[in-house]
Amino acid sequence: MRKITLFLMLFCMFVGTAWAQEIRGVKEVPTTAIDFSSESLTTGYYLIKQTNTADNHGYLKANSEAVGAVVTPTETAPTPNAENEATYIWYVEVNEGKFSIATANKKAAWQAPTQKQKTLVAYENRATTLELESDFASLSSTTQTLVKAWWEEQGCYSYVHASGGNLGSWNDQNTQSLYYLEFYPLAESNLVVVDELAVLKTPLVELVAQTSSNINLGSITLQTTDPNAPFYLSATVQGDAPISAAIDNNPATHYGSTWGSAVGHHHYWQVDLVDAANLEEFKFSYITRDNGKDIPTKINVQGSTDGVTFTDIVVLTEELPTAGGVTYNSATIANDGYRYIRFEVPSTTTNFSAAGNAEQEVTISVAEFRLKYADVNDYSAKDKAIVEAIAAAQEVIDNPAATEEDINNAWVNLKMASLEKPTYPFTVTTDDSNPVVYAIKSGRGEGFWYTYDATDGKIALSPYTAAQTQLWYFKEVVTEDYKYALQLFPYTGEGKAMSYENTGNGAAKIVAQALNTNGWNNYWTLVAGSDGKYALQTYDKANYLSNNGGTANKMGMWNAGPDSDAGTAMYFTDPATAVQDLIDQAQALIDGNSTGVGYLTSACVTNLTNAVAATKQTLQNKDYSVDVIQDALNNLEFNMPEEGEFYVLQNAYTSKYMTVGNNGGGIVADAISMSEVFTFEDAGNGKYYLRNVERGTYLSSAPGTGGGQVAVSGNSTSEAKAVTLNHLGKANQLSIVPDGGVTIHHDTNYGTIVGWAAGVDSKSAWNIAKLNNIENYAHTLNVTSAEWATLVLGYNAEIPDNVTVYAVSELNENAATLTEVKNTIPAGAAVLINAAEGAYVFNYTESADAIGANLLKGTTVDVNIAENAYVLGMIEGEVGLYTATMNANEGAAFLNNAFKAYLPKTNNAAQTLRFNFGETTGIEGVIEGTNANAVIFDLSGRRVVKMQKGIYIVNGKKVYVK
Repeated sequence: MRKITLFLMLFCMFVGTAWAQEIRGVKEVPTTAIDFSSESLTTGYYLIKQTNTADNHGYLKANSEAVGAVVTPTETAPTPNAENEATYIWYVEVNEGKFSIATANKKAAWQAPTQKQKTLVAYENRATTLELESDFASLSSTTQTLVKAWWEEQGCYSYVHASGGNLGSWNDQNTQSLYYLEFYPLAESNLVVVDELAVLKTPLVELVAQTSSNINLGSITLQTTDPNAPFYLSATVQGDAPISAAIDNNPATHYGSTWGSAVGHHHYWQVDLVDAANLEEFKFSYITRDNGKDIPTKINVQGSTDGVTFTDIVVLTEELPTAGGVTYNSATIANDGYRYIRFEVPSTTTNFSAAGNAEQEVTISVAEFRLKYADVNDYSAKDKAIVEAIAAAQEVIDNPAATEEDINNAWVNLKMASLEKPTYPFTVTTDDSNPVVYAIKSGRGEGFWYTYDATDGKIALSPYTAAQTQLWYFKEVVTEDYKYALQLFPYTGEGKAMSYENTGNGAAKIVAQALNTNGWNNYWTLVAGSDGKYALQTYDKANYLSNNGGTANKMGMWNAGPDSDAGTAMYFTDPATAVQDLIDQAQALIDGNSTGVGYLTSACVTNLTNAVAATKQTLQNKDYSVDVIQDALNNLEFNMPEEGEFYVLQNAYTSKYMTVGNNGGGIVADAISMSEVFTFEDAGNGKYYLRNVERGTYLSSAPGTGGGQVAVSGNSTSEAKAVTLNHLGKANQLSIVPDGGVTIHHDTNYGTIVGWAAGVDSKSAWNIAKLNNIENYAHTLNVTSAEWATLVLGYNAEIPDNVTVYAVSELNENAATLTEVKNTIPAGAAVLINAAEGAYVFNYTESADAIGANLLKGTTVDVNIAENAYVLGMIEGEVGLYTATMNANEGAAFLNNAFKAYLPKTNNAAQTLRFNFGETTGIEGVIEGTNANAVIFDLSGRRVVKMQKGIYIVNGKKVYVK
């Protein structure tokens, strides 16, 4: 009965405090069962074993201590001293000859008997009517017994029964009900019992002990560089192991006084406080040399006001450690106004010295010497926090009613207080809505700044512009193993952190990816180099962030630190400078603003001016917010081209002008002529069709970097690609991006305009300037001594003086009828030109009269024409329209040069055509020279005496004079 009472007490403690001792297993598996012929079942703990059937024999074992668990025999016995096998153990409670069965910790029990399989139920619903019934007829062993229970519903007994291999019950003694059991008593001393609360507290106890023994707790920062500054540490004689080695945070290195030096006094080390008020009481600690040599066995702690005469404050002997690698912590020592505190060592474990100086010349060794404040109020803020966390943790340890939450909180608080917080060259962001931003320069040089490329999510290097993509901010996190780490965020990265996909040298890939999607791979450690250099090292210290392993200036990984490799070195531009750069960028836009395409609208200038003022205030307040100015810079509104006006496009980097080559491809020119004049035709949705005025052709494609030259050869808007103009944040610089293409870019290697798939750079920036006087620019036609030419232009042109222009209005078997075109030539009209040898300028005119029927065709770029046609030519001195020679290598076509016309040929036409100037008679003949008897008129109707080369009316007929 005492056992029952004890267990009930433990059970009540468990219920009341949520913590109790818990039975986990057995220390030793018993081998003797109760002999029911001479013994009775009593209250206590048991292993219960079923012995008779081949398929169901073994120890009764619940699959858990939970309600609903099944009980199944198993041949495997519980493992001794295991802490996870309580399900073998049964608590049997006997009352007036009947008993109940529950799991070891009374979490579940056997239920009231009914037919078939029985799962465990809540402890309070257990069967309390179980009885034993011996069956000596079936088995010879007297320890065998059946278990039966009164079945109230049926008014009969039910027997423990095997159902599907699991414990059940049945209402008669059939074969399955012959369930013979052995009961193996378990003394409480044989139970593996665990105090759960103590288990939970164990890590906290260990952490308190570890932290409390920290030799640095309450330490004063000593220094060995400036003898005139406070807390200067010096020593008697310094050999190969200088005194600085005693404070280098490395227990493996030590200070060692030089062996055998005849200094005439004991070796020592001492601290100059400078002001005795710095230390009214103190403690000290050190670690003995790891090899066990030269360990102090006596220390005279002395004080002096002048550094010459020293007085013993305390002499330490018996309590000093003599084994290697052991920490010594002194008790509190009073300092009675002494400036110098000396630690003199008369003897050591080695006591090896020079002859004749046995006591004075012993060599000493100490590692990690610390002089400590005795009063916790003098501790650093960090050490105070640790002491407070230790005290709070100890209260939780001593509290028997502590909860799991109390223990966890105490552990976390102490761990956090003990963390060594790094020193950064920047401020880490604590408010995501207003991050403190930086620009990061690579050690490669001025032209290499870390830039987030949103198109592929990678980190690249690019020239510094203080653009939003070059701003970064840092967060400090405490990792799962309680160390500080950094996360680096691109300002435009939408919550993504700079991460690494692998840490190997070379082709590692740096991406900005969603947080915590790849384990530790967005955690970094900052490593300091010399001269202001830093590097980001992977959290597992594998390699450094670098541009050595990437391609096209993308970032990768490398194994050399910032002092060894410029690719891993980085410099951080302070937040004020980064913000000021944005202010300067915005102010430059304001100051340099003007009218014209690409310049800011007046409303945008006002918005930008207000943003500059607001951001200057953030500098004054030192909160370094860039939201307002960045928003203004991201939403620049600028003047767009006007339809019907004329423009030139000048590259902002090379100052060259966009024009069109004879092949219809984009090229550049050094100066403005009619070839460089463009118009912008409205394409809707804020887009434009870009048309070259001289050629009348449209920009029709912009292939990627590998695709080559931009095409400006479309003959209509249906063949054109609408372009989008984007402001680049500098003056009136714009990028030009065709639909479905890439940014238009000046390729300085070839002098061409290409599509640039590698993003916008300085050669992708264009200034679009309006031409106020189009009359200054015109197409010039050079007429040779043949005095005939063809022409087709993309604009309406005025006919120059002394130039006669013809259209071909009709074509018969051997003559082309020419109809004169008066005053103007319509855009796109192909014509014949008759003029004396010379250069003729065809000026732009806003409108032109339509010409009548015209069979001539023409192109403003070089085009291979795959049809039979006549072209203007001169053969053996004869000018005429000759059949064009087809080139088989060009697909049976002839090349029609830019700005030239041709005349399609009918199948029955002659090889060469005469000109017919609209008269039915045509040209009747050719005169070799003058004819004195002829009556001669020129084409204007004036009588002439002498004919020169040309066409005249002779005796009423048109003739041609050679």
